[in-house]
Amino acid sequence: MKSRTEDLERVRRLVPPETWAERVAVADRLAAVADRIESRIAGGEPERHAIRAEAPDDAETTWVARLRRYRADGRDGLVDRRAPKKPPKKLTPGLLATVRGLLAGRPELTSPQVQERLLALDINVSGTVVKRAMKELGLARPQGNPGHRRVQQVEPLDLAGAELLLGLDQVVGATSALAAELQAGLAALPPPSEPVRDDRANRDGRGRFKPAYNAAKKRTVPELGEKFDSVEQRRQGKNLPAMRTAQSSKASLSRKVVALTMLPCATDSARLDALGHWQGGAFEALVGVGYMPATLDKFARELKYAGMAQAAQDAVASFWLGRPSLLGEAPVQGAAVVYVDTSVSPLWTHHFSRCAKVARLGGRIMPATSTVFLHAGCGTPVLYKTWSGQVSLGAAVEDLLDRYEALGGDDTVQRLIVMDREAHAAWLFKALRDRAWDFIVPLKKSVVSAPDRFSKLTDWAPYGERGDEIRGGRLQLNDSKDRSDPMEVRVVGRRRHRTGKVAWYATLVEAEAFSDTAIIDLYFKRWPLQEHVFRDGNGRVHLDAHHGYGRQKVDNVAVLDRLDKLEGQARLMEARIEQGQTVAAAARVKATETAAAIAPVVRRIDVLRRELDVHVQRGEANTFLEKYATVRTLEDWVAPRLVAARAAEAAFAEAERAGEQARRRLEANEQDRLRLEKQRQVFTIDVELDQIMTAFKLTFMNLCGVFMTDYLGCQMQLDTLIRSVLTLPGERVRTATTETVRIWRQPRDRKVMPLVELACQRLNAKGLRRGERVLRFELADRLEVERPVADDSA
Repeated sequence: MKSRTEDLERVRRLVPPETWAERVAVADRLAAVADRIESRIAGGEPERHAIRAEAPDDAETTWVARLRRYRADGRDGLVDRRAPKKPPKKLTPGLLATVRGLLAGRPELTSPQVQERLLALDINVSGTVVKRAMKELGLARPQGNPGHRRVQQVEPLDLAGAELLLGLDQVVGATSALAAELQAGLAALPPPSEPVRDDRANRDGRGRFKPAYNAAKKRTVPELGEKFDSVEQRRQGKNLPAMRTAQSSKASLSRKVVALTMLPCATDSARLDALGHWQGGAFEALVGVGYMPATLDKFARELKYAGMAQAAQDAVASFWLGRPSLLGEAPVQGAAVVYVDTSVSPLWTHHFSRCAKVARLGGRIMPATSTVFLHAGCGTPVLYKTWSGQVSLGAAVEDLLDRYEALGGDDTVQRLIVMDREAHAAWLFKALRDRAWDFIVPLKKSVVSAPDRFSKLTDWAPYGERGDEIRGGRLQLNDSKDRSDPMEVRVVGRRRHRTGKVAWYATLVEAEAFSDTAIIDLYFKRWPLQEHVFRDGNGRVHLDAHHGYGRQKVDNVAVLDRLDKLEGQARLMEARIEQGQTVAAAARVKATETAAAIAPVVRRIDVLRRELDVHVQRGEANTFLEKYATVRTLEDWVAPRLVAARAAEAAFAEAERAGEQARRRLEANEQDRLRLEKQRQVFTIDVELDQIMTAFKLTFMNLCGVFMTDYLGCQMQLDTLIRSVLTLPGERVRTATTETVRIWRQPRDRKVMPLVELACQRLNAKGLRRGERVLRFELADRLEVERPVADDSA
């Protein structure tokens, strides 16, 4: 046997000088790390901890082997001794399929016998190529007694089609970029500044739980249990750098990121619990580790405690925005187009929580979360932010655009944002103008209903093939925040042929850059590019699912404003009641005094009227005239005083009625106040975990988009892609040099199978490797094993 020195000298002669110098330099760096690890071990530190401290990015088992070689041979034991291999000859898929078919019925055939049968089929290849083909397929039969060696390892794959997506991810590096950003964020976690809660307390010497471990803890909020506390509260009692996720190696963290990204391939449920059933077995073969639901759930929750939502969002956005060609995005007439829209997801809870209007439920007002998404021009969602309750699109879009510019970098092309009618606000238009952003936004009917606001209108021109018409012009918009500074925008109107209704769209783009037709076309492209993509994601990827139910109470600003108004109304009602009482008392006094004053005069008039009747009967004309003049004088005196008395009575009744009405309104006001006092504080829902999970979902959606565009050469819904391609079964065949993912062909699906074969060929052309093996994909027919037929004649 050659010594290590002789072996090292042989390799040095075989490789180029620059390659050898590079290997020696790598060995020197590894030797320096090995020295530091040995120093830590000599100081009493466990080997595992020393390796973690000095080489956190490498697997522990790798350094155990390196240390063993370093202790035996020093620096020379760390030099790469792999000799260069001759480049392999090309094996066509047709040849591999033919060899596999020949060996399917006669597995005992040797390579010369296979070569003879190939010659009989007019396929002239050398014996070396045949041997390599049999090795590639894992069907080679070595001569002699191989002893304990295994020629091939065959593993069934329930999700062999999903291996194609993993191969694409290896090409583009989406999950590795996300894992790297998360690891960098975890490495920068600050040490705890407050006392840390000991999760391992209340155990005996053998690690068993004591009764006090399960004792009920004091609730932070009376309505909620401890596990529903907000992440802001639960984070305070944790030692974040000591969490399992923060101390995980790069390989372990990457595997879990891949697991959460590929989750839609294994289950159509939004919950991790589905992996606890039969679907978890298929997921284990795909990811490589049979993660239980609790493991992935703990991983996601620890990312939440570490505050990795922003890091996950930025990782997804920076990766995809930095690769516009990967998404197939191209400027539209020299402008970079983005689409922005809000998605509202209902939250079913009996707690009083922040609400929003849910359009999918008929405009129902209920507890919900709102997410604003920013889509690239090709429809790919790249940026997002979630709020508890309702959020104004105009208030949220500026922050998204700042992050877009920071992550996407400065661009020389024109930037154009397309939004829905919800973004109609003159102050927002001004903000976009100041940021040098152009926009296309449909206008509200209340603004375009006045014809005198328009100017420079063009004639109606045909649009499309259905008889619609368009026209352009200018429109003066009032700013609700600054009435003294109106804004003039360019508008384009579209009149429907069927209904005759006209819809107007505002923009800052001049007609020289984008015609009226281009403006309308660009706006309506958002439906297939944005709405369809997002709704497709809701269906199978569950973009609208909630994952975190932590919550905390905050002051309800709307209720506080309403309470202030009720308090002001109550003071007004009390003042009205007091004023009414004063008016009623004065009216009662005046009515009483007036009635007392005219009562004797009225009685005197009644006596005189009776006496007048007597004088008429007796014919005493002179006496009658004298007394009649007296009655008329008294009546003239009584008449205004009687009117004043009646007015005082009416004023008293009105004051009483107004006071009673004010008292009833005051009672109603008090009932409203008591009802709103219970709503003085409102629950706000945690959205950090939702935003972290959304990063994995968007990574999966974007990988699927690239896979369909660049490898399948067609577009389909995500659910169709998963069911027809990514969930195709097959097997994994490992040899000493090759790992082959063999996908079983589905004969009934004649449209998709040629596309899958094309995707296999395109991925094979990338020269992918998995570890030390060449990674290959192939589409093959499933071999049916003939089963013996039972003999019933016995």
